[in-house]
Amino acid sequence: MTVAVADTRAYEANVPRFYAFSFLFLLQLLMPIWVIYLIDVRDLSLGQVTAMEGVFWVAMLFLEVPTGVIADRFGRATSLRLGAITNTVGMLVFAFSSSFPILFGSYMLLAVSFTLFSGADAAFFYDTLKALKREDEYQRLWGRCWALQSAGLGVSLVAGSLLAQLTSVHFAIIASGVLTAPLIVVAFMLKEPPRHEAGEVQVGIAHGAREAVRLVLRQPQLRTIMPLSALTVATAAISWMYIQPFFAEHDVPVGWWGAMLVPGQVLSIGGSLVAYRIVLRVGFPRMILVLTSLALVPLAFFAGIDAVWVFLVFPLAVAVEGTAQPVVTDYVNRRVPSAQRATVLSIYSFMLSLFIGIMVPLTGLLADSEGLRASYTLGLVIGAVGLPLLFLAWFRSHRKYGSRPPVLEHDLPHDAGVMSHHPPLPVHIEEPAGEPGSGSG
Repeated sequence: MTVAVADTRAYEANVPRFYAFSFLFLLQLLMPIWVIYLIDVRDLSLGQVTAMEGVFWVAMLFLEVPTGVIADRFGRATSLRLGAITNTVGMLVFAFSSSFPILFGSYMLLAVSFTLFSGADAAFFYDTLKALKREDEYQRLWGRCWALQSAGLGVSLVAGSLLAQLTSVHFAIIASGVLTAPLIVVAFMLKEPPRHEAGEVQVGIAHGAREAVRLVLRQPQLRTIMPLSALTVATAAISWMYIQPFFAEHDVPVGWWGAMLVPGQVLSIGGSLVAYRIVLRVGFPRMILVLTSLALVPLAFFAGIDAVWVFLVFPLAVAVEGTAQPVVTDYVNRRVPSAQRATVLSIYSFMLSLFIGIMVPLTGLLADSEGLRASYTLGLVIGAVGLPLLFLAWFRSHRKYGSRPPVLEHDLPHDAGVMSHHPPLPVHIEEPAGEPGSGSG
């Protein structure tokens, strides 16, 4: 990856501009009130809301890899711009929808926008740093991006709930749609960093998707860390999904919802900023073990105790994703070549969508028939069974191959290389010792 001197300043400008992009990305006033909006204004039941959420995540499931390939094929900045435009349109349709089909359509637009963001954002930021020869700073600086996202969400929680209290829930939803427009402006200020190493050539969309899947499947560490991290975040997300009905069930005024959720964002910001320091001190395996454990704690309290004070453990659920994202995406980025970074990261998002798309509708149907505590219990059971199994599978791979240095593409089996028909390229791929063609490592 070579960078002209004239481009260096533009790539340096990408860093603060992407910070602004990160803050604006979750500056959406609907965050503390969207479930109540669908129930009170659009007359949906909680089961219908979670069923629609399930369809949303299933749509993301099928869109993740194709949009990741688009980001690799046509540019990560292009993907972010398209995502910003689609996000604004989807939010405005969501705010002004007058029927269920239109409301459903807004969900599909938002699913498209989210998948255009996911994978492309981390790939864009990593390759910007790589162009500046600062990729070793990724974990620290990506943590800063996630802290800014959490800060934007924190502002949204307070402002959205207060605006809903002072005006109406519907007015706050409309305002949220309008406030997404500045994200488009910032997206068009980003300069595309180089997406290929010297000697790499652009592959077609279908070929790029197939090779990205092969890349993940051939690396034990990647094919185990991705589902482990995805299930960890999905388990924590169940606590987030039902916090608004939880507040409503315990007669908490809407105006207080945002303020009560702010501590979670503060903890998430702190986790994002110090995650890389924690990893350096305790090691990646211990960090992952702590995060998987923390994802279960809030669900255990919500399932076991029917009292409003239980929300005090909710910040742990929010902190899990903010802390996990910088360290896990850094772990993945170091094991994939530039040309397929967005696609591989989209496979990770695909797994997250898969778990949430299954868990949310199941727990929502149970909440409708048996109450919120039953839905929390189901989420807890799924996490308590799945997380230890996935952690052990990943830990075995990490312990066996974690210390092995990156190998060269010409050391890999013919069908394992991203650009196997082109000149040998150095890529961050680790293969099992003793496998034919694995090299000396």
